[in-house]
Amino acid sequence: MPVLGTQVIKSIQRGQTSLASTGTGTTVTINAVDLDKSFVSASCTNGMRGSRYSIDSSSTWVSNATTAGANLCGTTSLYVVGGLGYAMNSTYAVSSNVILRWEVIEYV
Repeated sequence: MPVLGTQVIKSIQRGQTSLASTGTGTTVTINAVDLDKSFVSASCTNGMRGSRYSIDSSSTWVSNATTAGANLCGTTSLYVVGGLGYAMNSTYAVSSNVILRWEVIEYV
């Protein structure tokens, strides 16, 4: 197995983006990377979407967590998207934004 030495990672770029929990996305500009030597790591926190089970204001609440993700869509751009949380009805729908924390790692 070849030895890579101590200099394996060329760059790490990190950031976070607030996204609506309704399936919306945005493009983030990053410093240029080689797509063949880079990957994205992403995790989300605190996103939710839910609603009352029916349009009756006394019905129970149904809520669920939302997810989020990211992918490299070019050498200088990262596309991030908030997950689409499910709501039983739009009358009593509520949601909170997703915070997506991302990291782009480029190897030598």
